[in-house]
Amino acid sequence: MNDKEKIEENDSLILAWDQYIQGQAELIENIRPEFQKVIQTYFMKNNKKVRDVLNSIQEFTQKEELKDPFHSGLTKSEKS
Repeated sequence: MNDKEKIEENDSLILAWDQYIQGQAELIENIRPEFQKVIQTYFMKNNKKVRDVLNSIQEFTQKEELKDPFHSGLTKSEKS
């Protein structure tokens, strides 16, 4: 595999991961806050790797909210 192929493979993996995280962030946003806390507590007690993923989702969600200064906390279905 040459350098160009490696770069293309890495780019596609990064894109796939971004799409996965974006999808997870949307799922988390659609969960009521009290359930989010229960889910996060369960994962913190049982699986550090899942906690890392949740932290990534939370960071992603916060960055998206910064991009959208008028973010009201409503889900997409409630906004439309």
